[in-house]
Amino acid sequence: MECEIAALAASSPTRAAVLYEAFVAACNLKAEEIDDSDGEFGTFAGSLFCVWILARQTAGADPEATAETLLAWMKNDDYGFCNELVGMMHSCFEVNHLGRKNDTGSSPSCTRECKAKQCVSC
Repeated sequence: MECEIAALAASSPTRAAVLYEAFVAACNLKAEEIDDSDGEFGTFAGSLFCVWILARQTAGADPEATAETLLAWMKNDDYGFCNELVGMMHSCFEVNHLGRKNDTGSSPSCTRECKAKQCVSC
């Protein structure tokens, strides 16, 4: 399913972003029911934030609204899904609040990280 949404992001990024939001909500709802002693579920849930950001950027969504939603998720993160988000948030955003490219002037490193986490079979 994750690979199908990733493929959808190219043609319909707004729809993909909504589906990623549903995945995040579902992860929060099921977190108590899943044995995550190996950390795989938390890693999966955490990776959704990055691909959600990328889908919203591709859709041309308001970066301030994206940041506000992320901050709300971080504030209400009872399961630690956002623990890695603070460290990678800067690189996940393609453009900062002043409209300039990130410091590297290239694609954000988060893009590479997220693509590396995508299903190898896609």
